[in-house]
Amino acid sequence: MNSRENPTFTAMQGKVTIGAVSLLAAVLFGCSTEVELNAPYESETVVFGLLDPRQDTQWVKINRTWLGESNNLLVAGIQDSSEYPEEAFTAYIERWQNGNMTQVYELQDTLLDNKEPGLFFAPQHTAYYTATPGGVDPNSTYRLNIDFTEKEDVEASTNVIDIPVGFISSPISPEQSTQYPGVGFAAVTPNGTVYYDQNFEWLSSPNATRYDASMVIYVTEYVYSDESWTELVEVRDRQLEWFLGTRSIAAGAPVQEVNLEVGGQAFFNFLRSRLEVDPRVRRALGYYDENFQVQRVFDFTVAMANEEFDTYLDVNEPITNIVQERPDYTNVVNGLGLFASRTSERVNGVRLSTGSQVAAYEGDITEGLNLCSPSPFSDYYCGE
Repeated sequence: MNSRENPTFTAMQGKVTIGAVSLLAAVLFGCSTEVELNAPYESETVVFGLLDPRQDTQWVKINRTWLGESNNLLVAGIQDSSEYPEEAFTAYIERWQNGNMTQVYELQDTLLDNKEPGLFFAPQHTAYYTATPGGVDPNSTYRLNIDFTEKEDVEASTNVIDIPVGFISSPISPEQSTQYPGVGFAAVTPNGTVYYDQNFEWLSSPNATRYDASMVIYVTEYVYSDESWTELVEVRDRQLEWFLGTRSIAAGAPVQEVNLEVGGQAFFNFLRSRLEVDPRVRRALGYYDENFQVQRVFDFTVAMANEEFDTYLDVNEPITNIVQERPDYTNVVNGLGLFASRTSERVNGVRLSTGSQVAAYEGDITEGLNLCSPSPFSDYYCGE
């Protein structure tokens, strides 16, 4: 598995609605005063799995809903409440192509300890995985099967996003050669700072309908004991995550250019909003790359979702209007949850143009943040 893209899974917990039996018949007809307030409860299977064409291991979460006889907030903290016993089912993924099943991947269980503390049990949790050397085939359909010994079987199907072609006509360069000028968000002129919006472009990938663009900006903070910066107390590495926007492509559309405009002034405003003014702190913007002798400032990523995952994300976005009811969405037969596909395209270590760097160090927007350069060849070097 690619260590930079290890997936983190959160168990999806089902909601339980308890229906009360109407007392109207007993009141009108006097047949009986003994009523059963709770209807028989049936546990639902909850599935969450995202296939990635680039990964050599695919992961699936398989859980269940529950209804406890005691306080359900306490029951939520018990691992067995939402996890099936080992002998309850067998699970596997089938690969289908041109109407024929061509391969079967058996899912194996493993115990992970990366679950964040919260309402439900943590940090250990059970997940299921299968090895897919070389990834999965975007020209095939994959069907998840969960065969239970004592209840109805569960299944779900999905297509797979094709491996992205890459970025085109973009202000970022995957090669990052020494001749590359960097992203020009700003230039400092005798009349003040001028800001430039930049258009990031890439080619769409077959089966991908949603593209979420984001940026991770690297900052190293040098914390001193005093405002004169005489005694260094602490060094902190920070990663500032900036969500840039979403672009959508209709399902089945041909490969086409997708573009997203990133505002130059917005870049500096984001830095100002995420970094506090503190006269005891100096901040190196980016890090120094000794191979290229340049300053690398941010990574740019486009995360891609297929139609099933896209729909799921749309349905579960925060409610912003007066209507509070949220429709349910699942593509799991005889269960709840999602079986879909996602992948991403990333350019690491993008640098800024000289003008953009000067605007960060001297500009009005980032004034007081004490930004400096990690490059020893820069006039704004953070070192002594």
